[in-house]
Amino acid sequence: MFKIYVLFYLFSSIFIGVSTIINYQMYGEAMSVHLTLDKIDLIFLLILHCSTLLATIPLFKATKNLWIRFKKNHIRIYFVIDKKINVFVFIVLFLQLLFSLYSGNGVVGQDQDAPNSIIALFMNMLKISQFMPIYYVVARNVKKKIYWLNIMLWLIYQLACGWSQIILQIFILEFYLRIKTGSSGKFVQLLYKLNVLVSPILLMGGAIIYKYAWALKNTIRNGYIFLPLNYPDALSALISRFTSYPITVTAFQNQNKISALYQLQGIRFADIRAIFRPLLPGILMPNKSFRTLNNLVMQSIYPNITNTTSSGYCPWLIWWNLFSSDILDFLVYVVIFLLLFIISKTIIYMFDDGTKNVEILYFLLVFQFLSGSSAETMFGYGYIGLIYFIPIMVFFKIIRIKKGIIINRRF
Repeated sequence: MFKIYVLFYLFSSIFIGVSTIINYQMYGEAMSVHLTLDKIDLIFLLILHCSTLLATIPLFKATKNLWIRFKKNHIRIYFVIDKKINVFVFIVLFLQLLFSLYSGNGVVGQDQDAPNSIIALFMNMLKISQFMPIYYVVARNVKKKIYWLNIMLWLIYQLACGWSQIILQIFILEFYLRIKTGSSGKFVQLLYKLNVLVSPILLMGGAIIYKYAWALKNTIRNGYIFLPLNYPDALSALISRFTSYPITVTAFQNQNKISALYQLQGIRFADIRAIFRPLLPGILMPNKSFRTLNNLVMQSIYPNITNTTSSGYCPWLIWWNLFSSDILDFLVYVVIFLLLFIISKTIIYMFDDGTKNVEILYFLLVFQFLSGSSAETMFGYGYIGLIYFIPIMVFFKIIRIKKGIIINRRF
């Protein structure tokens, strides 16, 4: 499953990258950029981009059992879920859906701080969407009928907020669990073994679904009806969604412009501060309108773009852009990033029930890093966002804290 997921992005990057080099024009989000780099630079950036994606599985395998320890045997803190979790998740999801439909809270393109009330503050603290991937892999065998109802409700909630990526997320989690448990049947097992052939076939088949997902997503985001794309346009749009190569090229070519925009903004540690935007209410963090590098790279293309959108690109270019903009910001960013990455991994594995099903979540976290997601997306909208939700679950005894001894863990 890991190979298939990486190959989605790898094939898309190679296709867009080769098209860029041959036709000498940009695609996807960067189609408005006028290329000034020579083809040698484009080839180098394609190799860097693809090799970074290919490093996902080796990095995942090398670090999944890697833990900081101070003595040979140490105490592991972990969570045990109660059978009440399904009812609890259903109630929270249902309330979140109703609240979002009523207020627009969490819907793409709308001001998430607009509903200024105690209810809005409480709903924003819950972060049920950040918990749902964990729920998907750990609550699978607890009252299955309610479980699948919750998964459907999660899908509806995400689509209602204008997020179509939920379709791929559910597909990846489900495919992984079926392959891992051997409940997928011989045909699916065969497809898994033929991952190099299956990945482009699934990508082409996915364009059929994306025709309608694109129309639904944009209808929700813009407030008026979009018709489904034709198949070639849907395939092109889907491939562009699976690669950030054009933005990587932009980040390299527009380096000086991005640095100037970063310094002109005058906000120290912007990319670190951005992590707290989804975590803190406006009363504690009144200024949330600043831009991160993942947004500045888009602003270098479209000067009037809002600060509410961003795009991922090769992480080494993100780090290089930040280093070139402000060395102190870069050093602080690296330290905080690594610390929050370790904390995020710890949260994931605290829900491990011994089946290691949560490993898919850690793999996706590693991939988020190497595919160039912003720190805000990875942590503020990731597992760090559960700092409120986990204590609430502990309070209502939805999960219980347990201790165990870990033997011979590596650093």
